[in-house]
Amino acid sequence: MLIKCPECGADVSNRACACVKCGCPLGGDADEGSGTVIVYGLSQMNLIGGSLKIYANGVHAGTVKKHGVLEFSIRENSIITTKCGINPSKGVIEVKVGRTTKIKYDYNRITGCLVPQIVDEVVNRPAF
Repeated sequence: MLIKCPECGADVSNRACACVKCGCPLGGDADEGSGTVIVYGLSQMNLIGGSLKIYANGVHAGTVKKHGVLEFSIRENSIITTKCGINPSKGVIEVKVGRTTKIKYDYNRITGCLVPQIVDEVVNRPAF
């Protein structure tokens, strides 16, 4: 029996662990219900302090210091936001389960805001 991939809409066997077109996990994978988020700390040398408080769906996930790395798991699709002292954050990042998403924040000197950017996103594929 064929089912539609929730990610790309391709027809895939209901026995498949992942979509053959895009690699989206479909079932049978122990890690299907989780994902990993990796946040890189600020790298601008002229910023004082620079610790980022990271939130997933409004819940504090951890703090990453300047030039540091924070890694945490998610169990559902999440909205990632941040706070950094008096510097406002501009924009949010949506991350999905079944993926490893790497995020970095840049400080925009003109607006004075932190700007998030996904630098890498990998679908967690099951081992065959």
